[in-house]
Amino acid sequence: MEQHSPASPAPPEPELHGSLEEAPLPHILRRIFLEQLKGALTLSHGDEVRQLFFEKGELRTATSSKETQKIGSFLKRRGRISDDDLVWALTEIARQSGTRFGKKLVERGLLPKAAIDSEMKRLVEEIVFSAFEWTSGDFRF
Repeated sequence: MEQHSPASPAPPEPELHGSLEEAPLPHILRRIFLEQLKGALTLSHGDEVRQLFFEKGELRTATSSKETQKIGSFLKRRGRISDDDLVWALTEIARQSGTRFGKKLVERGLLPKAAIDSEMKRLVEEIVFSAFEWTSGDFRF
């Protein structure tokens, strides 16, 4: 009688981590793209953190710990919302956890969804491009 060994589990996704001095961001992004990886790339430089989110190697969105790179501050800086709008939206979000900033602005009629989507794309570009300036720091995928 023939014995079959149980199927071995699929190998885990490769873990990428290290120093940006040793592996510059363009090299990391190239590997994520070529291997069509899915997940979050966390970059840290001093007290700043950026997270880039990928699906099948393609960038989907990004976040930043830098105040000027948060959606509310970004929209205010670009003249899309006022100080009062920013305070109102942040207050609403604090009261209703899980609510998205852009959704609140759309619900109140302050910006159309298309404008939020367009501004989010610009913000993601700013977050990613600013990370290219980092020649030191750490990364983990």
